[in-house]
Amino acid sequence: MEPECDIAALLDAHIAAWNAHDAPAFVATFDPAAELYRHPGELQLRGREQIGAHFLQLWAKQPKFSVRVNRRTQLETHVVDEESLLLDGQEVARDVAVYRIESCLIRRVDTVE
Repeated sequence: MEPECDIAALLDAHIAAWNAHDAPAFVATFDPAAELYRHPGELQLRGREQIGAHFLQLWAKQPKFSVRVNRRTQLETHVVDEESLLLDGQEVARDVAVYRIESCLIRRVDTVE
């Protein structure tokens, strides 16, 4: 039997790695076959390799880019985060990220911008 997953801790580690621009820690929160979608169902990235490469490029271009979770709602293995995207601490955009967790890893993220 699979051990219980602390989904909040997983997503807290995910956001902390995002904000630290720590690609290995960030990618480790994803299932190897994870998929990232832009609403309504447009596949953006698939797999840890693509995800890691994309975020390394983003962080290289925007070294002061971070995210803040404003509200989190969890329903079993699905989590909805209302987020602020920050540049040098100032909000530049907002989005909603819907996470699906499987085997204590992020399997899918749908982002509504």
